[in-house]
Amino acid sequence: MTILTGRVLNWAITATAGSGFLLFGYDQGVMSGLLTGYAFTRTFPEIDTTDTGNGSPTLQGLVVAIYEIGCFLGAIGCFLFGERIGRRKCVMLGCVILSIGAVLQAAAFGIPEMIVGRVVAGIGNGMNTSTIPVWHSALMKAKNRGRGLAIELAINIFGVMLSYWVDYGMSYVSNDAQFRFPLALQIYFAIVTFVGILVLPESPRWLIAHDRHDEARQILWALQKDYKTRSIDDEDLSRTVAEIQHTVKEEREAAEAGSFAMILKNGEQKFLIRTLLGIGIVATVMLFLFNFFFAVGLLAIPWLLPAEYAPLAIRTRAAALSTASNWVFTFLVVMITPVSIDSIGWKTYVYFCVFNFCFIPLIYFCYPETQWLSLEQIDKLFTGPKILLHWDKSMGVPGEAPSKTALGDDGIVMHNEDEKAELK
Repeated sequence: MTILTGRVLNWAITATAGSGFLLFGYDQGVMSGLLTGYAFTRTFPEIDTTDTGNGSPTLQGLVVAIYEIGCFLGAIGCFLFGERIGRRKCVMLGCVILSIGAVLQAAAFGIPEMIVGRVVAGIGNGMNTSTIPVWHSALMKAKNRGRGLAIELAINIFGVMLSYWVDYGMSYVSNDAQFRFPLALQIYFAIVTFVGILVLPESPRWLIAHDRHDEARQILWALQKDYKTRSIDDEDLSRTVAEIQHTVKEEREAAEAGSFAMILKNGEQKFLIRTLLGIGIVATVMLFLFNFFFAVGLLAIPWLLPAEYAPLAIRTRAAALSTASNWVFTFLVVMITPVSIDSIGWKTYVYFCVFNFCFIPLIYFCYPETQWLSLEQIDKLFTGPKILLHWDKSMGVPGEAPSKTALGDDGIVMHNEDEKAELK
């Protein structure tokens, strides 16, 4: 159930998802500006690599990069139990864990404490970043989904910028607050995200997959901008519910091997291909270093596509695997880039450039276009002997709850009293 409706609800969902990714961006950037601060190097001389310090660059890289390992563990945690407990609980739990990690970092007086705090905070962030795009995409209408998720990820870059300015402002402080305040500030954004998720609805697709049809219908009704003129038993709304139910039924039939093993299956529903598309694209985009063009171009891809491409039956786990691969490759880049620059200098950026050019044909020839399509219609691109890169007009009208679909002979999906889909 939800206390908000219509446009207010839609904007609240986007704002809360944006808050979660602002937290993600802030966490990514906050440590870099603290490493050379007077109070920080005095407290942690083991990683003081300034001209006057004798710290270890390797240990410093480990302290910074170990956060990504925590994020990896958080994503794997969502892979294992995320589908069972739901999207909202995953995010709320992630916010709590991240806050505990922030407290440990802000209160640290030694490297071991800082490392533990970084790992704990990473676990919370890994849970959030693997779940929020899935939750957000399930609550967005097809025509607004790409824009909404792009806004969410643009806010991520704002979080990085904010961390830089906070670090800069606190650099004029000579006591321990110089680094403890920026690290503790993570908690504020975690609280905002937690409160937002607390008052917002669960994914209606997750609810239907767990046989909570009445709650899902109520949420789908509340999401409509013209909810005041619509009945909760509205025909279009019934068609949407029935279409989701039909998709859930098909995916359950395709998932006979079990919820984990089905990710490795590549039958009619193409579970394996759809999971690998998300994982492979994350592995590549993590090599790009330029924040602006990354934000307006490719940043949305590793978070949006797994949430769209993966079928409902494995959406949480596929998104978790994609996010986990993101953090592994981020850890790799953070660890090897300083060594590479020290060894070959500017030539480091040459292989980044090569990856960019290799990425162009990969996207063009391998990734289906999802613009204007509902999540159920995206499923149809992958269903059958051949993956379709574009929606065919003969399959129906793109969008949410179309009047014509590919479900039956005449494409009309009806909805009866006991919330089951019937194909006319």
